[in-house]
Amino acid sequence: MMGRQKEIEQEVEKTLQLLRREEDIHVDPFFYTRVQAKITEAERSITSWLVNWKTALLAGLLGLNVITAVFWISNSASLNNNQQLMNSMASEYAFSANYGDWLSASVEE
Repeated sequence: MMGRQKEIEQEVEKTLQLLRREEDIHVDPFFYTRVQAKITEAERSITSWLVNWKTALLAGLLGLNVITAVFWISNSASLNNNQQLMNSMASEYAFSANYGDWLSASVEE
Protein backbone atom coordinates (compact mmCIF):
# COMPACT_ATOMS: atom_id res chain seq x y z
CA MET A 1 0.00 0.00 0.00
CA MET A 2 2.82 2.39 0.85
CA GLY A 3 4.61 1.46 -2.35
CA ARG A 4 1.56 2.44 -4.39
CA GLN A 5 1.26 5.78 -2.58
CA LYS A 6 4.93 6.56 -3.22
CA GLU A 7 4.54 5.65 -6.90
CA ILE A 8 1.60 8.03 -7.23
CA GLU A 9 3.56 10.83 -5.59
CA GLN A 10 6.47 10.28 -7.99
CA GLU A 11 4.16 10.44 -11.01
CA VAL A 12 2.60 13.64 -9.71
CA GLU A 13 6.04 15.15 -9.16
CA LYS A 14 7.11 14.23 -12.71
CA THR A 15 4.00 15.88 -14.09
CA LEU A 16 4.61 19.02 -12.06
CA GLN A 17 8.23 19.21 -13.26
CA LEU A 18 7.03 19.02 -16.85
CA LEU A 19 4.67 21.89 -16.21
CA ARG A 20 7.35 23.99 -14.52
CA ARG A 21 9.75 23.67 -17.39
CA GLU A 22 9.75 26.77 -19.54
CA GLU A 23 9.81 26.19 -23.23
CA ASP A 24 9.63 28.62 -26.04
CA ILE A 25 6.55 27.95 -28.04
CA HIS A 26 7.07 28.76 -31.66
CA VAL A 27 3.91 30.09 -33.21
CA ASP A 28 3.32 30.96 -36.81
CA PRO A 29 3.46 34.77 -37.12
CA PHE A 30 0.04 34.84 -38.83
CA PHE A 31 -1.68 32.63 -36.25
CA TYR A 32 -3.41 35.55 -34.51
CA THR A 33 -4.56 36.95 -37.85
CA ARG A 34 -6.07 33.64 -38.89
CA VAL A 35 -7.84 33.20 -35.55
CA GLN A 36 -9.24 36.73 -35.78
CA ALA A 37 -10.41 36.09 -39.36
CA LYS A 38 -12.26 32.93 -38.29
CA ILE A 39 -13.90 34.72 -35.37
CA THR A 40 -14.97 37.59 -37.64
CA GLU A 41 -16.32 35.14 -40.22
CA ALA A 42 -18.33 33.34 -37.54
CA GLU A 43 -19.77 36.64 -36.29
CA ARG A 44 -20.72 37.65 -39.83
CA SER A 45 -22.49 34.35 -40.49
CA ILE A 46 -24.47 34.67 -37.26
CA THR A 47 -25.32 38.30 -38.06
CA SER A 48 -26.38 37.49 -41.61
CA TRP A 49 -28.52 34.59 -40.39
CA LEU A 50 -30.17 36.87 -37.84
CA VAL A 51 -30.82 39.55 -40.47
CA ASN A 52 -32.31 36.95 -42.82
CA TRP A 53 -34.50 35.61 -40.02
CA LYS A 54 -35.72 39.09 -39.10
CA THR A 55 -36.44 39.87 -42.76
CA ALA A 56 -38.44 36.67 -43.15
CA LEU A 57 -40.40 37.39 -39.98
CA LEU A 58 -41.13 40.95 -41.12
CA ALA A 59 -42.29 39.74 -44.53
CA GLY A 60 -44.51 37.10 -42.91
CA LEU A 61 -46.12 39.60 -40.55
CA LEU A 62 -46.64 42.06 -43.38
CA GLY A 63 -48.27 39.34 -45.47
CA LEU A 64 -50.48 38.34 -42.55
CA ASN A 65 -51.57 41.98 -42.14
CA VAL A 66 -52.41 42.26 -45.84
CA ILE A 67 -54.44 39.04 -45.77
CA THR A 68 -56.26 40.17 -42.63
CA ALA A 69 -57.07 43.53 -44.21
CA VAL A 70 -58.42 41.86 -47.35
CA PHE A 71 -60.65 39.51 -45.34
CA TRP A 72 -61.81 42.34 -43.10
CA ILE A 73 -62.73 44.52 -46.08
CA SER A 74 -64.54 41.66 -47.85
CA ASN A 75 -66.43 40.71 -44.68
CA SER A 76 -67.30 44.35 -44.07
CA ALA A 77 -68.88 44.54 -47.52
CA SER A 78 -70.63 41.21 -46.91
CA LEU A 79 -72.00 42.42 -43.56
CA ASN A 80 -73.25 45.58 -45.23
CA ASN A 81 -75.06 43.44 -47.84
CA ASN A 82 -76.51 41.27 -45.06
CA GLN A 83 -77.75 44.37 -43.25
CA GLN A 84 -79.42 45.64 -46.42
CA LEU A 85 -81.02 42.24 -47.03
CA MET A 86 -82.35 42.09 -43.48
CA ASN A 87 -83.74 45.62 -43.72
CA SER A 88 -85.47 44.89 -47.02
CA MET A 89 -86.93 41.63 -45.63
CA ALA A 90 -88.11 43.44 -42.50
CA SER A 91 -89.84 46.13 -44.53
CA GLU A 92 -91.28 43.52 -46.90
CA TYR A 93 -92.85 41.51 -44.08
CA ALA A 94 -93.55 44.52 -41.83
CA PHE A 95 -91.16 43.42 -39.08
CA SER A 96 -89.16 45.78 -36.98
CA ALA A 97 -85.60 46.11 -38.26
CA ASN A 98 -84.20 46.26 -34.73
CA TYR A 99 -82.36 43.09 -33.86
CA GLY A 100 -83.25 42.80 -30.18
CA ASP A 101 -87.00 43.39 -30.54
CA TRP A 102 -87.98 39.74 -30.53
CA LEU A 103 -86.04 39.22 -27.29
CA SER A 104 -87.88 42.01 -25.49
CA ALA A 105 -91.32 40.95 -26.70
CA SER A 106 -93.36 39.31 -24.00
CA VAL A 107 -94.83 35.85 -24.40
CA GLU A 108 -98.36 37.18 -23.87
CA GLU A 109 -98.38 39.22 -27.07
